[in-house]
Amino acid sequence: MRRAEKEGLKEGEMADEEQKKVKKEVKKKGSSSSKDGTAKSTSPKKKASGSDEDRTSPTHSQIDEEEEAPDEDDGDDDVQWLTDTSLDAARQRIQEQLSAVTADMVMLSTDEPEKKKKAASNGNGGSQNGNSMHYKTLVGKVKANLKKGIGANELLSHLSAHPAPAQEKMSALVEALFEGTEKGFAKEADKKKNYFAAAVAEEGSQLLLLHAIEEFSCKSTSNALKEVALVLKALYDADVLEEEHIVLWYQKGLKGDNKNSKTLKNAQPFIDWLQSAESETEEE
Repeated sequence: MRRAEKEGLKEGEMADEEQKKVKKEVKKKGSSSSKDGTAKSTSPKKKASGSDEDRTSPTHSQIDEEEEAPDEDDGDDDVQWLTDTSLDAARQRIQEQLSAVTADMVMLSTDEPEKKKKAASNGNGGSQNGNSMHYKTLVGKVKANLKKGIGANELLSHLSAHPAPAQEKMSALVEALFEGTEKGFAKEADKKKNYFAAAVAEEGSQLLLLHAIEEFSCKSTSNALKEVALVLKALYDADVLEEEHIVLWYQKGLKGDNKNSKTLKNAQPFIDWLQSAESETEEE
């Protein structure tokens, strides 16, 4: 703005000097001519000089306007890159950054339990999702085959061909075998011991069966939960389940997230009996 003012003053001074030169030339021409001619000639000259003044003054104002226009643009440029450095503005920016970081942390904290649940369900072969449509469909197929009266080996061959995870297939088998049972689960287990024996023919299947019995007891009637120890003893006596796998399942359960489950609590008398019988055998 200072530059524009200085330039405007210089241009105004130059315009004044030009006007003075014009007036001097008019006076010189007027002195050389006659008085009448001078009177006649000076009036047009004055008009001409007046017209010159009229022409020069607008140009001066136009120059000022043209020089002021860039100043407005320069002001806008300054506003675009200047940052408010006041204490309140700094606090507001810090608060916005903290809010963004906090939001990310909340999103991470809410996503983490979901990831753990998915990993747990995949690790258990998806059996925890016992109410899913796929699981219900599988249970329905096993029940239908049992109603047809097919043998244990044939039923297991159908199950092995199914694309479901191993734990889910074992859970579906246990649920289908105990279908309609309200009391006497131990007797029912002994009656269908051939199906359970065929199910644990492969190595590592005994733990799958134990997890399936635990899952069925938790979501079934209270009688099934009360008779867990009797069911385990019936399968142990039938040589379906071995002591080492039963104890391993129980110890892992106590160390896991379900250590306070009623299934483990009700199974404890049978575990104590197994361990006491083993100790007596060693002493003998």
